[in-house]
Amino acid sequence: MEESRKSKLYLLMLNRYKEYINEKETKTVTEMRGTVKPQCEFITDLKKKMISDDYKYEKDFLNAVNKAIEYLRGIETFEFAISFWMDFEDIDSVKAADSVNKAVLFASLIRRFGCDEAKVLVAKSGNYYVNFKYDGVNYLFLPKTNSLVAGDDAADIISSDPLKYSFNDHEYVDFEE
Repeated sequence: MEESRKSKLYLLMLNRYKEYINEKETKTVTEMRGTVKPQCEFITDLKKKMISDDYKYEKDFLNAVNKAIEYLRGIETFEFAISFWMDFEDIDSVKAADSVNKAVLFASLIRRFGCDEAKVLVAKSGNYYVNFKYDGVNYLFLPKTNSLVAGDDAADIISSDPLKYSFNDHEYVDFEE
């Protein structure tokens, strides 16, 4: 069967079963926190590829962040019509992921680089971000564009796109309660 016809059939199947898939891909708070995995083997190996053995958080962190962003720029961003959580290995293999999967991957790396407070932020609009502080400056990673903003620019984005909740492997905060 030709590839374009196969693609059309797959699309038909996905559209027919997207509500079922969305239901099965929904995560509990505990499961959501479990998606950020700074200690997993893939993240550990990726960190080793990005930074040297003599890495020091105090002087090398922002360089490591930039290397993580460069890595993510090699992964195409697209949005699914359905919820679909991806393993880090799958993202790396396919070189494509949606914003939430890229945010979780980035947050895992940042946490692995030593920034304990890095969190995935989920806005009411459906946008995803990763927030962290370093040397007194607030940073915000935008997975849709693979860009990093800091200080007032980061604060402006958050104030114009109110948050629904945030999470990392240690905590989940609901801003709507």
